[in-house]
Amino acid sequence: MMPRGNNRERRINVNREAFTSSHGFFRKRDFSALSFALRNAVAVEPQGERMSCRINSADCYAARERSWMERTQNWRAAALRPLLQCLSRWDIRADAVTWGSMAAGLLFIPLFPNHPALAIAALAVHALLDGMDGPLARFQVTASRRGSFTDTVTDQCVLAGVVLSLTNAGFLSVWTGGAFLFAYTLVVAFAMVRNALGAPYSWLIRPRFLLYAAIPVQLGTSAAILEWLTICLTAILGFKAFTGCRALRRAL
Repeated sequence: MMPRGNNRERRINVNREAFTSSHGFFRKRDFSALSFALRNAVAVEPQGERMSCRINSADCYAARERSWMERTQNWRAAALRPLLQCLSRWDIRADAVTWGSMAAGLLFIPLFPNHPALAIAALAVHALLDGMDGPLARFQVTASRRGSFTDTVTDQCVLAGVVLSLTNAGFLSVWTGGAFLFAYTLVVAFAMVRNALGAPYSWLIRPRFLLYAAIPVQLGTSAAILEWLTICLTAILGFKAFTGCRALRRAL
């Protein structure tokens, strides 16, 4: 049975001799990189007879972006305080808001072909709920890395559904939509790995809301801006994916 600790973290210690004897092909710097990743990415907390692992800062925010995000969440929490109090009285948790945000965003897929106005309204509801779950979690003192990870995954699901719908409707070419989704997902994945390794991006863009805002503009003006906007955004994301891959190679 594990001894109980008072909120102290027990970090995983890797036995160098045992590791190198069974994996002799690893070089010394390879072991150092792995050991660093384990020390910084995984923390083990005793919980009675069971142990739980959590990731340190394994979200998808850049260093500068995280501080800005925390400030804006504090502003939103102050502005939305009456609503957050009502949601708490009704026992509505931040995770429920996150899943509701994803459900609203995914309604874009069946609505867009025949009811584009309703589809855009559903996307607006998704954006509003997406900006509410973080402040609600902080208000209820339930903010966690698990919630941040769930928020990232649900945002990616909605983005994929929107891009695929735009591609199916002919607003984006298959290559443009596919390249954008690939680059966007790669950057988010690299950001999470780099944060877990303690080497975050200095800055990032995640321009999904810019893409969403361009949809009603194109519908209202018939200007073919989505294709060119997506190409430009894909180029920027591709550059960040390249620099993220290079930084990870150096860290490893």
